[in-house]
Amino acid sequence: MKGRNIFFILLLIILFGLFLSLYLLGFMNLFLTESEFFNKYKWLEFGKPIISIFYLIILTIFFIVVVSIMYRLIISIKHDNIRLASANIDEFSIKSAKHDGAVADKLNDSIDKNIGAIDYYAKNVDKDIDKAIKFEEDSTFQEKIDNLYLNFSQMSNDILQCSNISELLEKILFWGSGLSHSKRGSIMVVDKSKELYIYKTMGWTSEEKLKVKSIKIPLGSGIAGKVAAENKRIFVTNVENFEGHDFKYKDRYETKSFISLPIYGLNRVIAVLNLTDNQNGYYSASDLEVLNIITNIASKVFELLQLKKRAG
Repeated sequence: MKGRNIFFILLLIILFGLFLSLYLLGFMNLFLTESEFFNKYKWLEFGKPIISIFYLIILTIFFIVVVSIMYRLIISIKHDNIRLASANIDEFSIKSAKHDGAVADKLNDSIDKNIGAIDYYAKNVDKDIDKAIKFEEDSTFQEKIDNLYLNFSQMSNDILQCSNISELLEKILFWGSGLSHSKRGSIMVVDKSKELYIYKTMGWTSEEKLKVKSIKIPLGSGIAGKVAAENKRIFVTNVENFEGHDFKYKDRYETKSFISLPIYGLNRVIAVLNLTDNQNGYYSASDLEVLNIITNIASKVFELLQLKKRAG
C-alpha cells in the first residue's frame, strides 16, 4: 500500500510540473514575446496573441480532465480498500436427518472430517517447514510449528470431551481467544425470546461487565445481532472503514480489527463469538480459518450433547 501511495504522489508531482511548464510557456507567449528568451528560442513562439489565448483555454480544459480522472481513480481505490476491509462469509447450514441414530452417525462423520482438516493443515505446515530450511538461523521456527500442532490437537480433544453446554461455551471462548491471539473476547447466547445476552467474557474489566450485565440485544441489531440473525461471520480489519455500523465502544479497543462468528446447532444460531485486540495488531485470514475449525467442531458437539440429552 505504501508503494502505491508513493507512486501516486510522484505521478501527481510530475503532472503538476508538466502543466506548470506548459502554462508558463503560454503566458510568456502572451505577455513576454519581446523577451530575450524568444530571441534565443524562436521555435517556441506562437506568433499572434490569439493563438496564445486559444492555447491556454485548451490547456485548461485538458488540465481539468486530467484532474477529474485522477480524482475518480483515487476515490475508486479508496472504495475498493473499504470493501476489502470487511468480509461477510456466506452462511453455512447443517441438514438434520429424520432419525436420531442417522443424525448421530452423520455428526460423528462430520467431526472426523474436521479433525481430518486439522491433520491436513498440519501436513501443509510440514511442507512449509521443508521450504523454510534457508531460515536455519531461526532456531525457534520448528518449535513454533510443533506448538501450533500441539495446540490444535489439545483444542479438538478438549472440545470433544465437553459434557454440557456451559462447559462447551467456555471452551469455545478459551480456545478461540487463545489460538487467535486475542486479548479481549465474549460469547453471547441466544435466549428463548430471541435476544442475545453476554454469557462469558475474557479480558474485560469488572466495570465493563457490570455495565452490560443486564443488556440484551435483539437479533438483527448491532454486529452480534446481525451475525446471529443472518448466520454470517463478520471479519473486519479496520472499524473506521466498516460502514453501516456505529461502534460506540471502539475507543476501548487497542486495535481496530475484530471478528464475530455464529455458533450453529440444530438448524439455528445458538451463540455468537466476538473477539478483538489481536496481539499482532490485526486479524488475518489464517486466524479466521482457525476460528472456523473451532466453531464447526463446537457446532457438532452441541448437537451430540442435545441428542444425548434427548436420549436420556
